[in-house]
Amino acid sequence: MFYQLRVAREKDGDVLEEFLKQAKTNYEGVKEGFTQFLMLEDSEKNIAGCLGIEKISCDQGLLR
Repeated sequence: MFYQLRVAREKDGDVLEEFLKQAKTNYEGVKEGFTQFLMLEDSEKNIAGCLGIEKISCDQGLLR
C-alpha cells in the first residue's frame, strides 16, 4: 500500500477532528490550527495517521 505525508489544508479540519475523536484523543483546536498538522494518507486518501504541534508558549510546542 502507498502512503503520502502532507501538510493539512483548511478543508481537512473536519476529517482530522473526526479521526482524533475516533482515536479518543484531544481534538480541540484542530479546525483552527489545521496548518500545524501533518497527515499520513493511504492510496485511497484515508487518514492513516496525523501529527500536530500544539503551541504551549512563544518558543515551545507539544507534539500530539
